[in-house]
Amino acid sequence: MQLALVVFILVLLVLVPLVALFFSLDVGRKPRKMDVIIGPEGPTRDRAKTTSHLLKKGYAESNQMIITSFYNKETKADFRPLYFDRLGIPKNQIIQENQATSTYTNAVYSLSLMKKHQFNSALIVSSDYHIRRVRWCFEKVNQDYEFDLHFTSSYHQNSKGEDLPYWKHKEGRRLALKEVVNNIGYWLRLYHWIDL
Repeated sequence: MQLALVVFILVLLVLVPLVALFFSLDVGRKPRKMDVIIGPEGPTRDRAKTTSHLLKKGYAESNQMIITSFYNKETKADFRPLYFDRLGIPKNQIIQENQATSTYTNAVYSLSLMKKHQFNSALIVSSDYHIRRVRWCFEKVNQDYEFDLHFTSSYHQNSKGEDLPYWKHKEGRRLALKEVVNNIGYWLRLYHWIDL
C-alpha cells in the first residue's frame, strides 16, 4: 500500500509540472513598436504571416525584419524569398539569417545581426507554443548585448481567420508536446551538444 502511494506521488510530481508547462508555453505579449522585427522560422507559416503583418503595420522603426531561412533540407531550396514576396514584403526589407540550426543559434546569429545593423530593440515573433523557448534563448544570449527585447506570439488561424491557441487544434497540440520536451532539453543545456 505504501509503495503504491509513493509511486502515485512520484507520478504526480512528474506529471503536474509537465501539464503546467504544456499549458503555459504561450508567454507572448501584445506587440509594440521596436527598431526591428525578428522572426525565427519553423514548421508552420503562421510566424511569417504575423511577422509580415506587423512589419506592414509599422511595428519596426527601421521597416526591416531579420528572418531565418525557410531552407528545405530535402529539396535544398530556400523558400523564404518567394514566400515573403507573396506576402508583399520586398527583399530590401529582409535581413536574412542563414546560419542558425536551432532556436538557440537563431538567437546567437540574430542578435549578432542586430549589433551589426546598430539596432537597439527588437520585436521577436514566434508561434504561441514556441515563444517560451524563444524568449529563454534570446534572453540568455542577450546578456552579452543588453538589447531591449519584446516577445509576441503568432497563432494558427482557422478557416474563418480566427486565431486558435495551440491547445485548440491537433497540429498545435502535437507541436506543443514536442515543445515541452525541447524546453526540458534546453533547461538541461543540451543545446550545447544537439540541435533542439
